[in-house]
Amino acid sequence: AKFHPGVASVWLHHDGNTTTAINASFGISSVNWDSNGVYSISFAADLSSTNYVAVATVSEGTSAVNRHAIVTNKGTGGCKNRNFDDANNVANTQGNILIFGEFA
Repeated sequence: AKFHPGVASVWLHHDGNTTTAINASFGISSVNWDSNGVYSISFAADLSSTNYVAVATVSEGTSAVNRHAIVTNKGTGGCKNRNFDDANNVANTQGNILIFGEFA
């Protein structure tokens, strides 16, 4: 796969439930629910390094003004997504991930 600066290499929108349905994606092979609000994301192809940019957001409900998400455990083949509720507790919420990086 080619590298296009400014274009997400991998992106994902998942439902945030324990069954982790993928609502829409590109370059994702799987999403697994690890524990409350923690999801393991596997890329369809490895990236060249772990020095990629990862952006995470949550998109659930109209009152989710204080909800947020982070990306952790960055690896060339995937990462983890952790979503938080309004009280800063790890929580099952819809998640969005954008990855900007070069494929191996």
